Amino acid sequence: MKRLHVAILAGQALSFALIIIFIFANQKFDLIESISGTNTDVSLQTARISACLVGIVGVMSIWLTWHYSSKSYRMKEMLVVCAWTHRVKSNGEWITFDKFLSQQHGYAVSHGLSDSKKLELQKEIEEGCGRPISDSDSNNSTDSELLQTKLGEGLALSKPKNLSQNLECRH
Repeated sequence: MKRLHVAILAGQALSFALIIIFIFANQKFDLIESISGTNTDVSLQTARISACLVGIVGVMSIWLTWHYSSKSYRMKEMLVVCAWTHRVKSNGEWITFDKFLSQQHGYAVSHGLSDSKKLELQKEIEEGCGRPISDSDSNNSTDSELLQTKLGEGLALSKPKNLSQNLECRH
C-alpha cells in the first residue's frame, strides 16, 4: 500500500480517536456547557455508549477505506495478457479473461455480439448467398431470420473461410 493510503488511514483513525476523547472530555469537564452556556449533563454511561458507537463507526470506516484503497491499488498493477490466446496471467497461472473477471472482480460474464461483428457476419452471408439480406425478408422467414437465429442465440459457429458454408441460403 502506498504512503498516501497509510496517511489517509492514520488521519482517519486520529479523527475518530479525537472524537472519542472529546466525548469523555465533555463528560468530565462539561466542555459544551462552557462553550454554549447550556447545561448538558452527560453521565459516564452515556459517554461510554457514545464512545463505543463512534468507535464502531470508526473501525468500519477505516476498514472500508483500507479495503477499497488496497483494491484500487491492486487494480493499477500491470495486467499481462497473452497476445495469441488472450488469456490473463493471474497469480502465476494463465486463465481466460472471463474467469479472471469472475475470480478477481466478482463479475458475472455473459456474451453478446457487437454491431460491427454482426454487420461483418451479415455481409459474409450475403456474399455467400448471392443476394442482400433485408428486413423485409424476415416476414418470409428467410436468411435474415436465419442470421438472427444463428447470431441472436449466440450459437458458436466454426470459422470456415466463408460463413455461408455453415448456413443454408434460401432463395
